[in-house]
Amino acid sequence: MRPVLDYLKRHNRAVILSALGTDWVYYTACFDGHTFRYSDYMVGNEPSPFMQSEEYQLQEQDNWKKPFMRKHDEYVRKRIDGAVACLWEYWIAYRNVVPEVPLAYAGIPIDTKAVAPTADLSEVPQRVRFFLGMHSDRTVIKGTDRLLAALRRVHDRYPDLCEMEVVRSIPYEEYVQRMARSHVNLDQLYSYTPATNALLGMARGLVAVSGAEPEYYDFIGEKENHPIINVTPYDDANIDHQLEWLILHRDQLPRLRRQSRDFVVKHNSVEKVTSRYLQFWQQILDSKKGR
Repeated sequence: MRPVLDYLKRHNRAVILSALGTDWVYYTACFDGHTFRYSDYMVGNEPSPFMQSEEYQLQEQDNWKKPFMRKHDEYVRKRIDGAVACLWEYWIAYRNVVPEVPLAYAGIPIDTKAVAPTADLSEVPQRVRFFLGMHSDRTVIKGTDRLLAALRRVHDRYPDLCEMEVVRSIPYEEYVQRMARSHVNLDQLYSYTPATNALLGMARGLVAVSGAEPEYYDFIGEKENHPIINVTPYDDANIDHQLEWLILHRDQLPRLRRQSRDFVVKHNSVEKVTSRYLQFWQQILDSKKGR
């Protein structure tokens, strides 16, 4: 990777890092005791289920805290001109851990013109259809194991009022088609913000069960439209309660589904995200003039 980065540095006016996954900076923030209340790795002061799982070991996550990873990260950071985060979690991690790096937030782009609602969003369903997509090697880190357990408990209590569609590691096109038949998309548990899966579902008019903490809404300046059903990893009873609320308040689904679509159009359309990237890129280029 270093030869590629060095080549880009030599032949480009600026090199911008995309902060969109786990790296040394994000991993460090998860353990600093003040950036997050919970994360993939910690829930409060306790290790998360992921840290205690086979997934953690198989993915060699311990490498992030080893000196060679820090040195590699420092090598990259000395050669970039800035970083663009696709989620609030990565933005706050970079701001807190390496505040010297010029930083911007762009968000995850969704082609809202191509991804349209596939059903009548005004419908009040007799049975709420829940959709949960699972990746076999990422169930614990995403918390979909606990979401599935909660969904089964709630389905057992209200078998006549809800349906479950659970898919595992299927082709993308089939995944999208099966998701589109549902009303509610269960996304992930340990996040402060909705990511690609949740946003794609919202663009299609599904209600997302995901992360939607106050920090996120404040960060993007959204004061009114809060359609995401926020779940936290502290206790399973909270997850059950949120899913049960959707079943018992089915009359609220049309409103939430319309608001979900509106939210993505406003904050994550391709045009909005592209403009943020271009604005930051131009800012970096302008700062380099005359050097």
